[in-house]
Amino acid sequence: MENMIKVLVVIEKGESSCGAYSPDVPGCFAVAETREEIEQLMQEALQSHIEFLVEKKLPLPKVLVASYACQVWYQRWHAFLAFIRTYLFSWKHLFRRDIVKYVDVSLSV
Repeated sequence: MENMIKVLVVIEKGESSCGAYSPDVPGCFAVAETREEIEQLMQEALQSHIEFLVEKKLPLPKVLVASYACQVWYQRWHAFLAFIRTYLFSWKHLFRRDIVKYVDVSLSV
């Protein structure tokens, strides 16, 4: 059975495309034309990014190695921080429809 973990992803809608990134996994992002496409691409990007880190024996982001109890707290905390960052510190985001969600990523690499 694969170990799955939920990773926070922020999806932003632009004028002609969508962009997504994970504040928990630096350097991992994706761009696509639709929300459905960006969700799929981001899940693939996270999986590839994790596989690369394991292959090169680089440290995994903390969110990927936390225990379940810590993971739940960590997810809630980062969802709250993403909300604060997205909606309270930037007035322009009050009129945009950004999405904060979690993506399942396999840890069996």
